Amino acid sequence: MNKANIKILTKELNRDQLLEIISIMSSQSTEASELFLNCCKGQDSSIISDEKIDNLWADVFHIVVEANELGGCEEWEEDQVYDNLREIQEIIEKYKTTWETRKVLVDSMKYQLQLDNSGFEDILAELIMDLCITDDEKQYYDNLSF
Repeated sequence: MNKANIKILTKELNRDQLLEIISIMSSQSTEASELFLNCCKGQDSSIISDEKIDNLWADVFHIVVEANELGGCEEWEEDQVYDNLREIQEIIEKYKTTWETRKVLVDSMKYQLQLDNSGFEDILAELIMDLCITDDEKQYYDNLSF
């Protein structure tokens, strides 16, 4: 399916319908969700990018929680966490995302960071800072207690 066909098919969809499609695509194929993200540039791509970063964090959240409980994790799990967190960084650099979604991630990651036992502290701290983009968001970050 080419970009023109995707734009035609999705033009009349509402937000919930788009989120459902994105969720299904993301769970099936990274390439398909990337194509969809690229096709929606210039539109309200925050719908798509928000869903993508939510899914990326949800996919590794349990690994970070378990790593905090056990003081680490398996190497393959560590690789998955780093890959997903880097992909989140790339998405927020390239695409529009909403503060509402980024704030949920900031708060969730901050809690895991405060437990200070996962081995992911450096990348979580960096990503939390990167998720705060505007002056108000940076103020929110400055008011966080670590």
